[in-house]
Amino acid sequence: MELDGSENDEDATAEQRSNGRLDARLSAFVLLLLLSLQALGLKIMYLPLNRLIEDRFCRDYYTKVNPGVIPVSGSVPEQLCKVDVVQQQLASLFGAIESVHLFIDLVVVLPYGIISDRGHRKLVLILNFFGFIAMYSWLFGMGSFATSVSPTWMLVGPVFSLFGGGECVFMSTISALVTDFANSDIERTNMFAYISSITYVVHLISPSLAALTMSRSLRLPFVLGLVLLIVAIPLITLLPKDSNNVGDDVDSEIEPLLDNGGNEEELPKGNQRSHTRAIHDIRSKVETVWKQVSGRKNFQLLLGVFFVAALASSNSPLFPQYISKRYDWTFASAGYLLSIKAAVNVTLLALIVPTVVQILSKRLEFTSGRINRLGAEIMLAISIAGAVFIALSPGVPCLIFGRRLTFSS
Repeated sequence: MELDGSENDEDATAEQRSNGRLDARLSAFVLLLLLSLQALGLKIMYLPLNRLIEDRFCRDYYTKVNPGVIPVSGSVPEQLCKVDVVQQQLASLFGAIESVHLFIDLVVVLPYGIISDRGHRKLVLILNFFGFIAMYSWLFGMGSFATSVSPTWMLVGPVFSLFGGGECVFMSTISALVTDFANSDIERTNMFAYISSITYVVHLISPSLAALTMSRSLRLPFVLGLVLLIVAIPLITLLPKDSNNVGDDVDSEIEPLLDNGGNEEELPKGNQRSHTRAIHDIRSKVETVWKQVSGRKNFQLLLGVFFVAALASSNSPLFPQYISKRYDWTFASAGYLLSIKAAVNVTLLALIVPTVVQILSKRLEFTSGRINRLGAEIMLAISIAGAVFIALSPGVPCLIFGRRLTFSS
């Protein structure tokens, strides 16, 4: 009888493990599908947003200067919109929209991170999607239909990021979910590799898809992008059930890092407890980050390098406008060029870089640290050369070559 009981326990344990693996695989599939829909939905609207803003300023400009060039449909031919006044207004408003959106995303990432760690990851994702939908719906509506108001009203769009954050909130929540349901370090590593692969595939196809759809109708990529975001929301319910113990685990990890010498501040009881605890959690996370950065010179240098590299590539969103203005290209044509750039990146990461690393490590017996340092130096030198080619390019072929050399997104 005892033997039968032991066999039953083993069978139950094996069944639980099997169900756990199935749940993990389903969760991984749903998570990757969710990531694909979000990335494609946003990227497909990114390039047409340039043209939408340009069209608004272009109509306003020719209404004052030469109303006769405005057709009955109300959309000025794109070739007539490359005048300096329109392009300056486009760059200013587009840059302002990006800046406001990124600033709000940076401000809310800690509060939403705390909400996520308290066992509400699904809620954060749902709010994030609704925030993106509201933001792009506002931009689309102001650009396409609200022609009687100033285009600067489009700046209200990024404010909707307060209700769910932006890319930083989304990716931090996705990373937390991967950590939750991955059963081992290998599974976790594979998931992050899949996430990177999906990101590059989306970068590869989204500019061409955006160019193709906006060539048919400027409104089509916005409709398609919003539909993809809306479809993704029900998938969130298929993710693993939020754990109520996540916040406790986070607290147990943070407490050893935040030794207050026994003078820990007591949290008030009653109605003010939740509000005060939220403030306390935000302060604790800030202190944790500060403790991790301060006193670690190499880590500070690494952060400095990342900051400078990000600052150098921060003009990437304006690259389509640069091509369109300098070479009198349409934004749709610029989209196909961006896909070429993404194809080069995928080829480098999937084929060339692994092959070179293997040769350096096995045949030349380079250490991993030396390979990383050498690779960073070579990539930096090539990127600088690419930027010079882009700046001095007399024609499109030289521009394409220079763009292939740069490694910004």
